[in-house]
Amino acid sequence: MPVHLPHPSVVAQRVGAGLTLIASAFALAACSGDSAVAPTVAPVARSVVAPILTSALTGYNLSGVIGDSIVATNGTTIDLKARSTDSRVRFTTWRVVAGSAIGSISGTGSTARLNLGSVSGKGLIIATLSGRSDTSFVWNVHPGNVSNVAIVGLNSAMKVGTSVRPRLEFTINSVKARTVFANWVSNNTLATYDAVSGLFTFRSSGTAQIEAASGIRSATFSAAVFAPITNGSLALASNRVVVGDSTTVTATFRDAGGQAVACNTSTWSTSPTSGIVQLNRGVSQVVATLIGLAAGTATISASCDGSAAYAATLTVDSATVQSPPPSTPPPTPPQAGALSLRVVRIDPTLPGNVLVSSGLPLAKGVLMPNQVSDVRLIAGSAEIARHASALQGRHSDGSVRSVLLQFSVPATSVNQTFQLALSGRTIAEVAKGATSSEPTAIITYADPRDLVASGIVGKTKTLIETPTTPAFFRQFDTDFAKYENQLWSTTKGAVNMNYYDRVLAYFAFWARTGNPQYFDRGANLALRFRRDYIEANNYGPSVVSIMLDGLYVHYLLTGDEASRTAILKVAGWFEFSAGTSARMRDNNHSWMDNRVQSRALGSKVLSWMLGATSLPSTGSAPAYSNLRSEMVTDVSDILSTQSPDGAWRWFSSCKGSSNFMSGLLHGALRE
Repeated sequence: MPVHLPHPSVVAQRVGAGLTLIASAFALAACSGDSAVAPTVAPVARSVVAPILTSALTGYNLSGVIGDSIVATNGTTIDLKARSTDSRVRFTTWRVVAGSAIGSISGTGSTARLNLGSVSGKGLIIATLSGRSDTSFVWNVHPGNVSNVAIVGLNSAMKVGTSVRPRLEFTINSVKARTVFANWVSNNTLATYDAVSGLFTFRSSGTAQIEAASGIRSATFSAAVFAPITNGSLALASNRVVVGDSTTVTATFRDAGGQAVACNTSTWSTSPTSGIVQLNRGVSQVVATLIGLAAGTATISASCDGSAAYAATLTVDSATVQSPPPSTPPPTPPQAGALSLRVVRIDPTLPGNVLVSSGLPLAKGVLMPNQVSDVRLIAGSAEIARHASALQGRHSDGSVRSVLLQFSVPATSVNQTFQLALSGRTIAEVAKGATSSEPTAIITYADPRDLVASGIVGKTKTLIETPTTPAFFRQFDTDFAKYENQLWSTTKGAVNMNYYDRVLAYFAFWARTGNPQYFDRGANLALRFRRDYIEANNYGPSVVSIMLDGLYVHYLLTGDEASRTAILKVAGWFEFSAGTSARMRDNNHSWMDNRVQSRALGSKVLSWMLGATSLPSTGSAPAYSNLRSEMVTDVSDILSTQSPDGAWRWFSSCKGSSNFMSGLLHGALRE
């Protein structure tokens, strides 16, 4: 099997005062070279990323292992090591392949010395053995450009026995950079540091203070260390509701001494799992909202940080119809064709009136652009003053993909049913307010099946509709709910990890389950991915670390124009850096493959779906005036590289075809 490597090709973008950012691009197979025939390459054991080996708070002669990012001051000397799971493996060549002006590196075998010069910027180091590479990013920093430093990766409450590998985060000219290269200590024995693994292990209850010092600045972090949970309880605001009504449940967890324990990651469930109660999580780990779906009794369970589960019982009664008092006018019956909606607070702690601002995705043919101004929002029998405007993007029949709705309602209206009539507005239009990347309250469909039917996340089924056979369908949902929390707690800050589109995954599970925690995390990740990775690199990301489909959904659900702008600018960047017929048609190109083709075409398709007819300039990429023509050319170029048997064979894949890469391309062609 060929071994695929990160390609050393990089593109420099000037950002801020004298700070150069480097964006890795594309991929290179281990067999690339002058010959069109790929030599056989034996798989090499994957190198292990390990932290620094110093622990004292004095000095700054750092030693570390290739794979970690490095942040150091001008003139620093750093000793590097390369390790592998195979004791016979030692990287033999070292080089600075990007940002070489920041310094030089010398060494062979398993060690090397990096000497940083006086030029600030960001570079990429590669250590190579027999075509297998591992990399480290290095920031050469002037202390005056560092505005803040903080320890990240720890929680304010840590469980006894937990081990965590924190990082030191630098804010450099408004750009975030994280590293394990620092001198780490704890002020007491509550937390101990292992210099080989880089892990802090929390040993006993109390308050531990972690300190990290570098040659630039130092930072501290205080964590309350708590003992394992041995007791818990769930308190319902009401233990009975009628169908359609809601209540809240609050979990409390305690240790053996009866002290309340803060919860880092909680797990909630209902029994039966569907049909009687819908459980919605917000940002809180210990508070959930319960909505009655059908008459019956449901058991609500919650556990914290791996503890035993504690339970409470909720009874859902059938809704009874009572005649209103004579002085009360009967509610206005739903208008034919009206959409049944509800308001969801993403932050359940907000008091008083709730400001709702979100996009409502619509299925094809529901609403035409000239009808948007006439939609009527109804609560009970009363029409509500609202703003409504069509967001960019149309279905193939010209109908609106998503409509932005903004209005204010009392907190008591949350989870009550609203009607959106498609005509008949009688109240004056409210002026459009600011949109938010992370709305605190949204309006969505009362029935998750209607949200799924809008097509906002593609073809899927709600959690309730998921088939019970084969069993792996339900098992996948169970595993996602279990492991998503663990991944969020450990990788929340990683906005450019090779997970592909985590933003889309969160929004898809929100649509399928109605769980507001997934919406909250999807919006939060979309904002940080766009701001801290896409915008920070002047809209010039890698083709590997990209979540444009998630940004597309984020725009349609929030109306945040910055996400739409990011898609258009990245599309222009991909055309400039990865597209053009000379590369797209060349099966023998050193790094071209179906993934690169999918990024060049797919980003344009998303731009087109959001109403764009041209692409703006960004960085060194020019503007493109005819988006439709560029897409037509891309499709022609892509099809020209397909073999008669249907496969795509690439020099970068040793003249082989990758099903995964081809799948990415098929997705772009399908869109």
